[in-house]
Amino acid sequence: MGENSHPAMPRPLNDDERALLEHLLKVDMPGVEELRGQIDYVEVVDDSTIPGNIELHVPDEAPPARKVLAQVPIRAVSRDDAPEEADVTLWMDGYYLGAIEISWWTREPTRLPRPDEMEPAYRLMS
Repeated sequence: MGENSHPAMPRPLNDDERALLEHLLKVDMPGVEELRGQIDYVEVVDDSTIPGNIELHVPDEAPPARKVLAQVPIRAVSRDDAPEEADVTLWMDGYYLGAIEISWWTREPTRLPRPDEMEPAYRLMS
């Protein structure tokens, strides 16, 4: 991942971001354990559109998720009883976690969706 350019001030995940990422990685698919292993390494490099999108960077020392067979994203949507309705997609960057994209179906809130407000995550088919 060293070939990608990122802003100079990456930061660790905050608790809400980590919880959302962990929820998305509860999906059953090849390579998910390797992706979970990247959580402790991942950095946020652009959060300027939160609660919209979060650009991630996984440093070179993190293990690549080589068992992930394709760049198919992972998705979760809000439960019907959630206070705000959201569609959350986790994108890969090669063998690494790449970005969390959040689309709001109603007004855009000031916080990220919580895992207890989301349906189980699933892998989108290519």
